[in-house]
Amino acid sequence: MADEFLDPAQVGNGNEVRLRRSEVVAMCVEMRYADGGTRWVENRIVAVFGPAGEVVGYAGVGRDIEAQAATERELVERRQRMAVLLERGSDVVVEGDNRGVIVWCTDSVTDFLRWSPSEVIGREVVAFVHPDDVGAADCVDDVGAAHLVG
Repeated sequence: MADEFLDPAQVGNGNEVRLRRSEVVAMCVEMRYADGGTRWVENRIVAVFGPAGEVVGYAGVGRDIEAQAATERELVERRQRMAVLLERGSDVVVEGDNRGVIVWCTDSVTDFLRWSPSEVIGREVVAFVHPDDVGAADCVDDVGAAHLVG
């Protein structure tokens, strides 16, 4: 009966077993309205047991997370657009940590430095600066951004 309020793709994902073990189950589900609309809700549910240890019901609380879900959808869309821009661009984009170690780079690094991304990732930025220029480069500042000084 409760299934009529849920998206069918979200029903029966193994939470029944967790509920029978007295675990609190937290799940985000898209609830359906009578008019056919939907809204995202976070539910926390626990089984209620009878004297013989059988499940006699469920208790739970739900909260509306539609705004959070919309923000997450927008973030996914932005990430997808950014990925397309980075994949198609010819500029080299590098992400480094606070020690100056490269943790990610675009594939265009191969055309630019003739190193593959797997050869660049995990190495310090200064490894790619000519030895004569290392003294002129302040490769890592206090937030880990690579830049030239001078």
